[in-house]
Amino acid sequence: MAKADKPAKIKTSKSKASAKVSKGKAGKAKATVSQTPDAVAPAEGSDQTGQQPVHAHTPSPQPAENPVQAFNAYRSRMNEKMTAQGNKVLNRLFNLDTNTYAEGELSVVTKEMLGLVASMVLRCDDCIKYHLGKCHDLGVSTGQMMEIFAVANIVGGTIVIPHTRRALEYWEALQDE
Repeated sequence: MAKADKPAKIKTSKSKASAKVSKGKAGKAKATVSQTPDAVAPAEGSDQTGQQPVHAHTPSPQPAENPVQAFNAYRSRMNEKMTAQGNKVLNRLFNLDTNTYAEGELSVVTKEMLGLVASMVLRCDDCIKYHLGKCHDLGVSTGQMMEIFAVANIVGGTIVIPHTRRALEYWEALQDE
């Protein structure tokens, strides 16, 4: 056995391990390490001795924040800050957006569904949440929502799938309210 092929014993306080250097395909040196069965890794969340940490007080889990209320509060607060700046272009854009979704030749619900598809294809999570909320308020059913998601994914491609997951999660939160 060549000197490089002899196993080298490596001892630690926790386990027994051996290392071996050999030549693999293409003649390159290859190192392998193996542990014997009596080597045990510390449990997840424990210290190096394998002991679980002791805490005088473990805080109880906080109730999950309602994602719908959190989004609506944030959106309202930030929109007020933006419009309060008095920028004519931004304020006109907000006005244009409001008027675009008003009743016309297309119903408000149809416009919101179109807005949702466009938002999904553009991958704007805030826009998606906004239009999901409007669709929910206008009585769109879960079956209709799944068809909207399908159209968005066909138009936008598979890159829209992660946004669809989050959209479905938010839709379910809207249903739970």
